[in-house]
Amino acid sequence: MLSVPLPFLAGLVFALTLYRSLKGVELPGTRRYFYAFLVLYAFQGVGVGLRFGYGVDGLVPFLPITASIMPPLAFLAFRGLTASSLGCTPWCPASWQWRLVSSAILSIHCCW
Repeated sequence: MLSVPLPFLAGLVFALTLYRSLKGVELPGTRRYFYAFLVLYAFQGVGVGLRFGYGVDGLVPFLPITASIMPPLAFLAFRGLTASSLGCTPWCPASWQWRLVSSAILSIHCCW
């Protein structure tokens, strides 16, 4: 009997949420980080489902990288949906790119 891993269903839910969000609901703020967050979350769910549900090991190097990118991307996604800006704090908008790159490099280093 064919089994469907639970992360596949979570990926499907996030893909449907992305479709529904693209359909024309207008929100204040930018939604590009939110779309990237939903796509990455769906990709991660499918990757985990393939790895543990069917034993496909081809995506194993990418799973820790996507897991380390998710927290800052979630912050940016939900911050971008707000209408008000947080202003320039000690960690200005340009520093998130360096944190994203450094977290990806750190996760690659920890995997090897």
